[in-house]
Amino acid sequence: MAIKRIPLNLTLLNLMMQITTLEGKPTPAFVLNFNNALSNILVAFNGLAEQQADQQDIIEQIILITGLVKDVDGKLTSQSIINSSITPAGVLSSTYDTASMKSNITISAHTRNYTDGTSKPVSGGTLGPFDPGSYFYVYYDDPLRLGGDVSYQTATDPAVSAQTAAGRHSVGGITLATATESGSGDNPGYPGVPRCVDWDSYMPGDFLARESKKGSPLLMLTPDGMDTYIGEVRAVDFVMRPCIRITTTSGATLVVSTDTPITLREGICDVYGSLGKEVPVWINNELGWEIVTELKWLGDRKVAWIDAHNGTYAAGEQAGKYIFTHNKPIQQEQPDIE
Repeated sequence: MAIKRIPLNLTLLNLMMQITTLEGKPTPAFVLNFNNALSNILVAFNGLAEQQADQQDIIEQIILITGLVKDVDGKLTSQSIINSSITPAGVLSSTYDTASMKSNITISAHTRNYTDGTSKPVSGGTLGPFDPGSYFYVYYDDPLRLGGDVSYQTATDPAVSAQTAAGRHSVGGITLATATESGSGDNPGYPGVPRCVDWDSYMPGDFLARESKKGSPLLMLTPDGMDTYIGEVRAVDFVMRPCIRITTTSGATLVVSTDTPITLREGICDVYGSLGKEVPVWINNELGWEIVTELKWLGDRKVAWIDAHNGTYAAGEQAGKYIFTHNKPIQQEQPDIE
């Protein structure tokens, strides 16, 4: 906002003007001249005060807008970290040392890919020694997304290693080598892709999705939708994703990411298209089909990225009541839902 010039009109005193009367009082002409000068000074002063207030408002608006831009940029950066991926997918390996009878973890150099289109090379490293046969999640912190030489760490709780807006980057999980078996690493490579259920979901077999690891059993639906079989988790990771709760006729519920394909009798659809459609369920150890009666938006939730080899597996918010969802990405539309 440009500063306005406010004219200050003052009547100059005339040397020939009589200032006081014979009684020593101000003359009417002097009083009028003096009051006019004061009035003009007050008008100019008030105008400057209003300008200052306007300028302060503008400054505050600029600060607010700058903060909002930074906040939006920060959120985009955070989501880019949360949904980042690595290539190649499998970078974890383990070796057993016969002398110490301990095992080590080796992380190969790889590339970290962010969803904003940027990528950073990340150096490899070694961790250990650890007890053979143990299972660890590997991660590192890099809030500025610099890549290069990072400090790798391990955790036994997937909640600790899950990718976060604060800059935590997951590398995967691995079962350490033993004297008789080589190590087995789990890494989906791209934790931000579809096929996610809420990580607190129950899985048939009495474990939670957050407890899944490579080789964990999955109750799977046959391609014709007529029977079930036992498959296994090929890889798993944990990320934040926007989620929806699906509810069926009997009250079975499942929270899934919005990009999770839903299995129907006639094929698959995106989660938004499942309302009013029949989906496969596993209730009280029996296979059936029920109509989706409600979809509820839940916002961002932590989910388990489970690789079921493009199959259809069961999970649910309640033990004993499960809904099958597909494991293959598809195109989707996103209508408004409550």
